[in-house]
Amino acid sequence: MISIVTKAASEARQRSSKRVLPTHLKQAVLADERFDFLNDIVGKIADAPTAVKHEASDDDNQNTRKKKGTSRKKRKGSDES
Repeated sequence: MISIVTKAASEARQRSSKRVLPTHLKQAVLADERFDFLNDIVGKIADAPTAVKHEASDDDNQNTRKKKGTSRKKRKGSDES
């Protein structure tokens, strides 16, 4: 038990995650032959997201920036139109 939790925590650290998620446990089980009896259980867990997810977060950051700009109030007598 300690071994699988340690391996899952290591997977989480490698992915810069603050939490041990089911995907980390799945990777730990798949990486070690001693845990092959758990393959049926972890087979139901979705695979870890890939680098494509990073592109979506860039779009989210741009949307956040746009929202910040639209919430500013204009001052009376300013030159802005």
